[in-house]
Amino acid sequence: FPVAAGTIAFWTRTPKSSNLTEQGNTTWISFGTGWNPGFTISAYRCSAGGDGFLYFTQNRVQDGAWHHVAMAWDAEKAFVYSDGALFGSFDRKPKDISAYLETCRLVIGGSYSDGQAANAIMDDVTLFSRRLTEEEIRQIASSDSPLRATASTVSFARTGRSVFFRDEQEAV
Repeated sequence: FPVAAGTIAFWTRTPKSSNLTEQGNTTWISFGTGWNPGFTISAYRCSAGGDGFLYFTQNRVQDGAWHHVAMAWDAEKAFVYSDGALFGSFDRKPKDISAYLETCRLVIGGSYSDGQAANAIMDDVTLFSRRLTEEEIRQIASSDSPLRATASTVSFARTGRSVFFRDEQEAV
């Protein structure tokens, strides 16, 4: 995971109805462990591995339509984007997580700290090892075609808890 500088970008849609047995979480992506400072992108708040954060509550991305969300960071600042436009930024104030980095979990579709699944459908989740510029994020958000991976693919292991949301007729 690119702790010093990076970008996470994805498409998300909050369904009008859900088959979750509990109220779903608002966290789309998180990286961390326990109560240590981690990385979180949620409909409530975004943080980038330190004391700084940005409230993301007025983003209007939970309206049932598809939206592009991205967070890009470097050593000093983090920037949050909604549908290709800068939503806001915050001073990062990063913490040294090297002592527990190997125990951190990357969770797509939920939070590393509370175990709840996100009440969202996600697509084209991407992780970059550098902070993308505002123009690069705008181009990704406005593109009609999916991104093409140039690096080798990554395999993910299934955890003990999996949630599958089926909202389309063709879902397998």
